[in-house]
Amino acid sequence: MRRLHNKYLEQLPSQLVKAYGEEKAASIMKRAIGHFGELCRENADEPKAYDMHTKKRIYPAIAAFMAMTREGIPRQEAVDFLCGYYRWRSENAAAMIGKIMKVPGLYRLVPTLFKKMTPNMFGESAGSSQARGGCFLRS
Repeated sequence: MRRLHNKYLEQLPSQLVKAYGEEKAASIMKRAIGHFGELCRENADEPKAYDMHTKKRIYPAIAAFMAMTREGIPRQEAVDFLCGYYRWRSENAAAMIGKIMKVPGLYRLVPTLFKKMTPNMFGESAGSSQARGGCFLRS
């Protein structure tokens, strides 16, 4: 498979093969890549700050879901599969965070770090604004 520059879609085939076999996985991936490209083209004018959420997580998940349901997989089965897939993708990060949080006193710094990171990740530059509900952390 060619390099997609999207980890969500790059890691998906191995899990699809386990669940649905080589042929079905290849067919789903072909559709998912097509849907992903369409979503990116349709939203090409969105701010770059959105990419972390849209192009890296939301669009690939939508594309995978659309591809799976169009390949005949029932909606709830597709949802369950994708929830399990996201859980699988999160295991390494969760384990690393768990180890880091065992460092004495580090847990006290988390709220401060979170408050500093949040405006960049979820602030106005990333699409949140006062008119649309605003950032939940205000100074």
